[in-house]
Amino acid sequence: MTNEIKKAKPIIVNETNIPRIADAIMEAEGRAATRCISPKDIFDAITKIEKKLEVPKTALEGVSFTVDIHAQNFPRAYKYRAESTQFTLTRQGGKWRVSWIERGYTKTEGHTFECTNMPKETEDAIIKTKRCF
Repeated sequence: MTNEIKKAKPIIVNETNIPRIADAIMEAEGRAATRCISPKDIFDAITKIEKKLEVPKTALEGVSFTVDIHAQNFPRAYKYRAESTQFTLTRQGGKWRVSWIERGYTKTEGHTFECTNMPKETEDAIIKTKRCF
């Protein structure tokens, strides 16, 4: 069971929109009590993405990441499918936007950040920064 919210209306991630982001999270999570997120988790994810890619913010235009901060492996004896709150971040118009939030099956460890869109300009910027030490 998933509760998808406002897929057509992305929310700009900034301090003034924290109440809107929190409302969207609450709507997606419903009565869920485990593996939930907060607006701070979204801000932390943006910081990690920018730090990991190490490219100028202008080169990030059009990049999208699906994030599951609770990605983990479960023992085989665990008989249920665990769910967590996941979201998609997109860099558009010089700003990060949350374009999707929903409850879904928890991804496996190592899949916390999955790039869903990487423009050619961003790839070139990454290659250029990794070549120069």
